[in-house]
Amino acid sequence: MPEGNAVQWASANVPVEPTTQEAILDKKIVDIAFHPTMCRGHNFDSNPGDDGLYLVVTPVNEAGQVINQLGSLTVIVEEDGLETKDGTSNESHARIAGWEITKEELQESLNPIGSAQGFHLSLPWKEASPKGQIVTVYLKYELDDGHVFVNQRNIQMRKPSQGQSVWSPR
Repeated sequence: MPEGNAVQWASANVPVEPTTQEAILDKKIVDIAFHPTMCRGHNFDSNPGDDGLYLVVTPVNEAGQVINQLGSLTVIVEEDGLETKDGTSNESHARIAGWEITKEELQESLNPIGSAQGFHLSLPWKEASPKGQIVTVYLKYELDDGHVFVNQRNIQMRKPSQGQSVWSPR
């Protein structure tokens, strides 16, 4: 602790990495990726259970860097392998929902900086909702030059009977 009111400044050489888009040299998109931790079922109302999806998707280059180039995005959600009444698994696929998202809508959803870069999409169910706890989300990202990128991911859903897990201090 310094004596009196004297302030002692610490010194350190901290390298600062450029974090802007200008630091990205390879602007060629090679994939449309799901954010590793931010894609999930989402509760849009105060009732228990998920009413839709919250997705963060990013066009990325070969190095995995986010490339904020706008295109059109199609999101399809299917549920498969549902259990039938007799307890056996059904191998058919059931489409739950679909969204066509324009470049203008993607521009509005873009978070261009930080660890949550990408298009942040809140997608409530329109008509049907999943019966099971896992859905498969399919993405199709199309650029103006005709390049198309696809990806898919399974997402865990909370049913109304599960409620919301909430931590509270004792």
